[in-house]
Amino acid sequence: MPSINYQKLGQFFSENKLWDTPFREFDETDIERLAEAVADAVEDFGACWEPPCIYGGKLHIPWNAPKKYRWWQGGQTIMATLEELGAEEEVKAKYRHHEGVKKND
Repeated sequence: MPSINYQKLGQFFSENKLWDTPFREFDETDIERLAEAVADAVEDFGACWEPPCIYGGKLHIPWNAPKKYRWWQGGQTIMATLEELGAEEEVKAKYRHHEGVKKND
């Protein structure tokens, strides 16, 4: 199990004034920022990362993949990841509508 930098997580909660907020009251943005903060806190300790892979014709990007692959957090595009993994054209075709899409664009 990876180590977590709890000090960094505490800093996130303090900066965002979330200490007294029940989780059920978190909005989508709070949840996304919390997920990113957790990933960053784990990353600080150099935990083991799972690489993305293509399985059953679908791209799988684990939550703990390096930030480079997390397109939803400003990482490279899905198409760039597919290219890097050597995906077949049939797989790439499923993701063409994501071409050039980055969440933070």
